[in-house]
Amino acid sequence: MKEFIEMLKYNQNINFEKGLENRIDIDYVIEKLEEIEKEENVSPYWKVSKCEVETAIEDIYNDELYNDEETQQKLTNLKDEDINRLADYVYNDGECWADIYNCARWYVFKEIGKEDE
Repeated sequence: MKEFIEMLKYNQNINFEKGLENRIDIDYVIEKLEEIEKEENVSPYWKVSKCEVETAIEDIYNDELYNDEETQQKLTNLKDEDINRLADYVYNDGECWADIYNCARWYVFKEIGKEDE
C-alpha cells in the first residue's frame, strides 16, 4: 500500500510541476487496491514458498548443467501464474518444509520436464 501511495504522490508532484490537472483512472486504482488487499491476505509461508520457487528457477537457469537451449527457454517462458502454481505445490506439500529449497527446485524441474534431476 505504501508503494502505491508513494507512486501516486510522485505522479501528483510531476503533474503539479508541469501544470497539469491531476486525473486518476479509477479502474486502475481499484485494480491496484484489490491487488494490495489480495497480497496482504497471503500467508507468509506461501510468500516464502514463492520466493524459493523463484530462487530455484534462477539457480537452475544459471547452472551450467542446465544451460541447454530447451531448458533455458522453458525456464524463461514460465509465467507468474506458473510460478504461483508451483508455490502452491510447495506450500501444500507437507514434506517440503524440512528442505523447502530442494522441494521448490524439484517442482521446477518437474514443470520443465526434467523430473529425474
